[in-house]
Amino acid sequence: SVEVNGPTTIKVLVRLLMDPSMRGRIKFPLGVYEDGTLKNTYPLQTSASNVTIVLDHPEVIPSKGETFYIEVPHGRHRYNFDINGNDYDVLLRFFLPERDLDIESPN
Repeated sequence: SVEVNGPTTIKVLVRLLMDPSMRGRIKFPLGVYEDGTLKNTYPLQTSASNVTIVLDHPEVIPSKGETFYIEVPHGRHRYNFDINGNDYDVLLRFFLPERDLDIESPN
């Protein structure tokens, strides 16, 4: 999950972690929950990357990155992500201005 202060936009990069038996394009839905309520389900599809690797796990083949955007309304919000019943594992990377992260100051 990620907590952010809106309004802002989150760019989400998704990589499916594939095994050698997975071939061709793989379709999978990714559910995005805002404050516990389903906001959207993104129907994604991807295939194995030819350039990205997982250093500590050479048996895992990361997919090509798929990108989507989440428009965050005003206020503080928590976002959770669910692969909706599939046994796939995914890597998520978030891009947003640091000022919009919900990080408490050490002061």
